[in-house]
Amino acid sequence: MSYLQDTAYNAAAVIVSSIGRLVGMALIARALGVEAFGVLAIAGLCLEIVSRMSLFGLGEVTSRFLALLKDEERPRWQRIQRIWIVLSLATAVTATGITGAFYLESDTSTLAILLFWSVMAVGRSVAEATTLGRFRFDLKLLAGCLEASVMVLGGLFFVQAEDVNSALAVIATSTLGYFLGLLLGVKREGRSALPSAQRPGLPPLRDILLYAANVWVIAFCSILVWSRGELTIGKELLSPEALGHYGAALTLLSMVWYMLAMFESANTPHLSKRASDAASHDHFVRTMTRLMVTISATVAIFLAALGGQVVVLVYGAPFRPAGDVLTVLAPAYAAGGMLLPVLAIQLLSNGRFNRIMLAMAAVGLLALAWTLTPAFGITGIALARTAVFVCIAMAAAVWLIAFRDSGLGLAVLGELCLAIGLTSCVSVVTEFLEPSVTVRAGLCIALCYLLWVRATGAYQPIAMTRSGLNQLRGL
Repeated sequence: MSYLQDTAYNAAAVIVSSIGRLVGMALIARALGVEAFGVLAIAGLCLEIVSRMSLFGLGEVTSRFLALLKDEERPRWQRIQRIWIVLSLATAVTATGITGAFYLESDTSTLAILLFWSVMAVGRSVAEATTLGRFRFDLKLLAGCLEASVMVLGGLFFVQAEDVNSALAVIATSTLGYFLGLLLGVKREGRSALPSAQRPGLPPLRDILLYAANVWVIAFCSILVWSRGELTIGKELLSPEALGHYGAALTLLSMVWYMLAMFESANTPHLSKRASDAASHDHFVRTMTRLMVTISATVAIFLAALGGQVVVLVYGAPFRPAGDVLTVLAPAYAAGGMLLPVLAIQLLSNGRFNRIMLAMAAVGLLALAWTLTPAFGITGIALARTAVFVCIAMAAAVWLIAFRDSGLGLAVLGELCLAIGLTSCVSVVTEFLEPSVTVRAGLCIALCYLLWVRATGAYQPIAMTRSGLNQLRGL
């Protein structure tokens, strides 16, 4: 099965899951209200940090090395994985209990829900990595459908006004649904997997543990950067209402970002498979970088121009200030398209650049948020995220140009600057000139059309689509 087919399955799963989560979170936000939604956002951030850190790199290790595993090595791998899972679950339960009791000051019922959610999050990560490592991208669609169904039905029938516990229970149960859908794929391999005789085999345990330690450090920093780490600052400096608005904007942005990640999920195993073929590897990196930058810029321009209307449509009028936050955050999304190829490449090497880049970004994000929030409020904390993302995207572009196996020229830096520049211009026009919705929509369509003409070399929408698909078929 080709990269295009794997990505198509992955894309369908991500779209279904994202739409379900978006609808579910919109229903939850409308039921909870602004302030209670802010409390939910803080709880979600804490659980994401705990569950990711408790894995000790198991997810990345599984998706990286499972594609290289010979059939006769499976018993050894299964023994390693079982011990790792037990350690991860024990750590997750302990850390969740401490966080819920002391940081979130949760009552007994809330703590029980948080513990259930934490265990399901660990199980989901392991099952998803195993499914992807076996190239079973088709099963992600089933898992996404189950997750979406639970989110929508739960948001419709079970979330009560200002009852954060009911919302936590719905999200935790949707994680369980996703986990159960993935379990069907952990024993079978997809057609993209290489025959056992052609695989290089599992490396020594020492190499696996060193790789896990490396990605664990990267995960710690990336959680703060990717997963709303500045909310920890906002919890101290923003009012509950402002925190709810910022949490709503970030939740919406993360749902849209998750759609871009449909390519990232397929990148690691496919890059791993191409590691020994320099020409194939270079072609893959060039094509995916240009595609991701173009897609992220398109979505970012749309959010910069029409973010306010999107927020009101999704969350309702009480969340209208979140639209202004989304406009400020849009350039950060445009910059993010450069980071996914770099992260995938680095996860196959020693990851030194990732460690340095993400560590500096995490420190910078928290420092800027602490500095700008008292002066500018909710806008200041959004500016901190945007500034950090633009800086690390530029650093990633420079690194990718210099990386000897990437085969990229200076054009990639120009494309990134163009994407960020256009999105920033639209954000400034929307925020300060306040043109009509019709004018903003027209500007959005015109700029996105020019981006896709540049990326595909075609001028008609059908020809653009055909050119993009042909590029993916070549991977």
